[in-house]
Amino acid sequence: MKEILLEVKGLSKTFDTKGIPALRDISFSIHRGQRVSLLGPSGTGKSTLLSILAGEKEADSGEVERKASIGLLKGLDPKDYSLTLREYIKADLKTGDELEDENRMREMIEFFNLFYKEDNLMCELSLGQQRRACFARALAPRPQVILMDEPFSNLDDYLKREIREEIFTYLDGMDVATLFVTHDLAEALSFSDYCLFLDDGNVKQEGKPEELYDFPRDGHVARFFGPCNLYSSPWDGSGKVKTEIGEFEISRKSSWIKEGAAHVYMMVRANEWIEDKNGIKLEIKKKAFHGECYEYTLEQGFKNSIIYRSAVSYIIGQQLTILPDLSKVRLIPV
Repeated sequence: MKEILLEVKGLSKTFDTKGIPALRDISFSIHRGQRVSLLGPSGTGKSTLLSILAGEKEADSGEVERKASIGLLKGLDPKDYSLTLREYIKADLKTGDELEDENRMREMIEFFNLFYKEDNLMCELSLGQQRRACFARALAPRPQVILMDEPFSNLDDYLKREIREEIFTYLDGMDVATLFVTHDLAEALSFSDYCLFLDDGNVKQEGKPEELYDFPRDGHVARFFGPCNLYSSPWDGSGKVKTEIGEFEISRKSSWIKEGAAHVYMMVRANEWIEDKNGIKLEIKKKAFHGECYEYTLEQGFKNSIIYRSAVSYIIGQQLTILPDLSKVRLIPV
């Protein structure tokens, strides 16, 4: 593991008069070159945490050990639109050497493909060019850690993918560590090597993206990582479960399940069903096209509908017989 560049110990912050914390005893560390995504529902303290790490706000308690230079990606302020691209990118370059600053500005313009735009006003640039300019300004001082709050929001899908690839190519090449807030599940899964899931001001779960996806700490985390079906069952510590859709023997079990737990969830993600003539007979009630697959809502007298994804196109009203794919489903805490 590479050296730690940013370390947070017991960070807490309270805003309202009722004393309800925005952040509660947050601790984690970020290593050189690491990509860390900050996930969770809106209003759980993610942006507040970034502001504290950047030095814009102070915590009520705890420590932030900044062992390297920290950069913060910012959006455009109204006053920025009257600046030229050259002035905007150079605004945070404080080396005292005008030639060095000019050369660094040109490096950023070249990398972000903003040729011949340096004398244009920021208001004259396209949305994609403005977003690239924001990245160029944040990265121009060569931070070793960059903090980003939903950096690719409000971009169309093609432009988002293009700029995202550019940014992470640059960051990887310079071995820059990244902490970024995102609500984009695909972005978190594919572009981070570590996830912090915040809920109610706490780090509810942290680990590799695969760990949070496969073995979420509870149903709330499970649903955040994509559509899934949760079936409660009494539990005796074995792999046997008795649910409303049947009895099953499950071999995959989350380490988050506490010893002596009386109940567990059998979690079946939408793509973890198999069609089987001896399976559960269900009727298609809803159908939605998702590009690479169709998502179906299936019902047949159970308390909850079943969410099922398949590459095959069926029609509403058609009946299917399916079973959970027992090689993929798992038990998680209630």
